[in-house]
Amino acid sequence: MKKKHFAVLMPLLILSLFLSACGSAVPAGAWPGITYDESRGLVYLAYNQSVLALRVEDGVTQWKYPAEAQPAFQVFSAPQLSDDQQLVIGTYGNQLYKLNPDNSGNPAPNWPFNGASNRYIGSALVVGESIFAANADGHLYALNLDGQLIWPDQDNRGPLWTQPVSDGEILYIPSMDHRIYAIEMASGDPVPGWENGLDLGSAIVGQPALSEDGLLFVSTLDKSIVTVDTRNGDLLDPNFVTQGSLWSGPTLIDGQLYIGDLDGMFYAFDIRGNGEADWTLDLGSAVTGTPALFDELLYVATEAGQLFSISLDGSISEIPLLEAYQAAKYGSPVVAGDLLLIGMVNSDVILIAVDASGKVAWQYSQAQ
Repeated sequence: MKKKHFAVLMPLLILSLFLSACGSAVPAGAWPGITYDESRGLVYLAYNQSVLALRVEDGVTQWKYPAEAQPAFQVFSAPQLSDDQQLVIGTYGNQLYKLNPDNSGNPAPNWPFNGASNRYIGSALVVGESIFAANADGHLYALNLDGQLIWPDQDNRGPLWTQPVSDGEILYIPSMDHRIYAIEMASGDPVPGWENGLDLGSAIVGQPALSEDGLLFVSTLDKSIVTVDTRNGDLLDPNFVTQGSLWSGPTLIDGQLYIGDLDGMFYAFDIRGNGEADWTLDLGSAVTGTPALFDELLYVATEAGQLFSISLDGSISEIPLLEAYQAAKYGSPVVAGDLLLIGMVNSDVILIAVDASGKVAWQYSQAQ
């Protein structure tokens, strides 16, 4: 497969995100955030200056928030549903909103939280009646469903770009300062032995995968997946080494890790193996999103605009897309019932819904 290099676009995108997260005046730029709400039959699309609700069966817009563009409102992370079926949305304007999606087609915020000093890049994590929002200012903001802080956070981390992971009692927080932190969900106190985090040697952008037996698999920009035993904080051998840097987190399925790198290589690793890949595929272009399991196949999108379906044993097929749908794809595909949702950038079309046959069922464009 001929490799397609985007030697200018990807470094500029990464540099823009890095500088903006660290407080630079570099303009914001990212890809669409997508969430499926099965109970309402809606898709929430967060992109640039609006969050939209689209009907899942045909993509028809149900509402838009805010109704008119506001310069301070920019959002790219996927909205999250709370236990009371409201939307939690973090913005590049340093605000976290809880939005009522059922307000007669004109959604209104229940509250904004204004305590952060930088932008929200990753989605918030909602567990029960608590909201945990990682911010580029290094803080994890823990809120109740009324938007009130439930405990003060420590102040010794680098920028947080990634949604935390939880086992229901402990929060694991990846950081751009090369460390991963563990804190008790109820109190915000560091887990004993994790007071200064665990140094993994490189920045962490993708969300880690947590196994049922307490192993945390953390991908880094230093071309490896590091295994952490959360029971004692030990770093386990071997690391799973890749050819290119890892922007996304891995998908963990039945003891296998699946992940793509920025060199366009895609891997399957046995978590009990020796660190060598069970198989690899060359997709030809950078992968920045986490693979999605849809109809028993992994779906992976690339910077070159391609979409691949990959079986769990490494068989691959490229989904043919019309030229209008071949724009760069940086985010993770999202499963929505019998459809797969894929966001795009640098295109009038910013979202497509693909069915199991590979046909585009509907699209959403910026002109709609």
